[in-house]
Amino acid sequence: MTQQRANTRARRGFTLVELVLVLAILAVLSAVALPRFGSRDAEYRLKGAERTVIGWIEEGRARAIAGSSPRLIVFDADADTMTVTRRVGASDVIDLSAPPWNADLLGAGFGGDASLSLDGYGGGESGSVLLAVGSERSAIRIEFPARAQVMVSSLDASVVASALGVD
Repeated sequence: MTQQRANTRARRGFTLVELVLVLAILAVLSAVALPRFGSRDAEYRLKGAERTVIGWIEEGRARAIAGSSPRLIVFDADADTMTVTRRVGASDVIDLSAPPWNADLLGAGFGGDASLSLDGYGGGESGSVLLAVGSERSAIRIEFPARAQVMVSSLDASVVASALGVD
C-alpha cells in the first residue's frame, strides 16, 4: 500500500519533455495566428480614424447650426491633423497620427481646398478625405445633399488618391 502511494505522489507533475512539447505547439500556433491579427489591427485603427473624422465633421456641423454661424474644418496632411473651429479664437485639433489611430491623413479635397467650410445652416462643399494606416487605405466621401443631413460613403482609395495628387 505504501508503494502505491509513493508512485502516485511521484507522478503528479509534468515531465520536462511534456512541457517543452506544449511550448512548441504554442509557438507554432502563435506564428500562424499573429500575422492575421496584425493586419486586422491596421483595419480597426483605420475604421476608428474614419469614424473620428466623420464624428468631428458632424459635430462641427451641429455647432454651426446651433450657433447659426459658420465653422471651418481644416485638414493638414503634413501634420496628419484636422482642426475644427468652435468659435472665433477657439478650436479643437485632432491628431490622427496619435494613438489609438496611428493614421496618416494623406489628403482632403473640398472644392479644390483642403478645408471644409460649413455655413450657419450646416451645409458645406462636398469632398473627400483620404486616410491610411500601414498599407490599408480608405477614402471617405462627404456630401451635403440637404441641409438636414450629412451623407458619408466609401470610395475607391486609389481613385481619390490620384484625384488629390497623392502617391
